[in-house]
Amino acid sequence: MAPAVPRPGHVLSGLLERENRELRRANEILKAASAYLGLALDAHGVEMARALYEMKGDDGKRRYTVQQIADRLGVSRATIYRHLDPDKPVSA
Repeated sequence: MAPAVPRPGHVLSGLLERENRELRRANEILKAASAYLGLALDAHGVEMARALYEMKGDDGKRRYTVQQIADRLGVSRATIYRHLDPDKPVSA
């Protein structure tokens, strides 16, 4: 009796499932790192980010973009957005 030969579709499916698992794991690692690094903004940084965000130019538009604020404080835009909510307390 001849050994069973795997079907090409079955092999491809297995490879795709393995790659999907690896990508999900990498994504979880990146999420964890992002969450850890996002905590780098202390209370003073949050206050500064909020003040910069609220500053208006002579034309009445915001003086600084979220990206400019993030670059200045050395954090991601997502971190700035997370701390812009005035209802959230500023914690140290």
